[in-house]
Amino acid sequence: MKRALKWKLLFVAMILVTLVVALQYRNSETNRQYRAKISTLSAELAANQSDMGDLRRLLAQPRFQGLTLRQGSPTEWEVETPAEFGATNWVLYIEVSNSKIVALRIRTMDSSKRRPEGAPPDKSLRN
Repeated sequence: MKRALKWKLLFVAMILVTLVVALQYRNSETNRQYRAKISTLSAELAANQSDMGDLRRLLAQPRFQGLTLRQGSPTEWEVETPAEFGATNWVLYIEVSNSKIVALRIRTMDSSKRRPEGAPPDKSLRN
């Protein structure tokens, strides 16, 4: 009886470990997709010397679905990826002057000062 119980517990533990690993992989793949979206958005905004209207039009496109726009202040806006464990989701900070985008930088929700590994370099669009 004890031996059968041990095998059942071992089987349940293996199933739980498998589920945790599968969920972790799925989450990391989803996070990579959102990070790619925010990197693409940043590159397109920088390449076109964009304004806030351009930003809103881009974010309305299906390819940027899931990103969230927030106005932090009149001169700084944020585009966020969905929340990640440990507040490591990426945030695109957009510096605005006269409704023109003048600077772009990607940080994490946890730290607005440090650029995360793999993020594109900060961009200044001032003329």
